[in-house]
Amino acid sequence: MLADKLSTITPANVVWLAGGTLLYSLFSLVEGVGLIFRASWAGWLAIGESAFFIPIEVLDLVYRPRWVVLIILALNVFIVWYLFANRHRLFRHHHHR
Repeated sequence: MLADKLSTITPANVVWLAGGTLLYSLFSLVEGVGLIFRASWAGWLAIGESAFFIPIEVLDLVYRPRWVVLIILALNVFIVWYLFANRHRLFRHHHHR
């Protein structure tokens, strides 16, 4: 079965995957630098990135209900709620004297 899947890989698929990976890594780099400096926009990126996966997890549960996905969904909802509720404390830039 793995050989069948591997035979469907084309050079164009690899280029798309590489491009998507590059974009996601650049997004993560920008977000990480922003979080290091506690920029408020980086906090919104972190909240948005975490929230992005919630509909995907819900859809996965609808089609293939599994306890693991339910637990991951619950944790993700908690993380998004926590980040949103504490965004002013977590993502506030500190001024050094």
